[in-house]
Amino acid sequence: MRNKLTTREQLETRLDAQAQFMAAIVYNIRNRLPWQEWSEHDRAVFIASLAPMGKNAREEQKARDLFRHIFRMPVIEISRDVLEHEDLADRLRADIIGLVRLGSGRYFYEDFLQTLRALV
Repeated sequence: MRNKLTTREQLETRLDAQAQFMAAIVYNIRNRLPWQEWSEHDRAVFIASLAPMGKNAREEQKARDLFRHIFRMPVIEISRDVLEHEDLADRLRADIIGLVRLGSGRYFYEDFLQTLRALV
């Protein structure tokens, strides 16, 4: 019996962490927080959400849709050897389009690109 409770508690904790993460990203974008002021973790997960690494066709399409929605720019291919926090990246791909305005990330596009260049 305790094992099921622990599993449920772990799931609830994970879902709470995902919700807090989503709220932070939405806050950053809606309030036009400069990219450099985002936490390292938030930037890494945001980048991962745009680079599903061929997980499957649906996730790749969600990543392209997210890129176009956030930046209103032609999609660029983003590849990363290791994707950390993939569950948060999946959640971001799935939900953020409905939470932020079209083109709301254009203000940090150039800084985002600089970060990508530094990763290569």
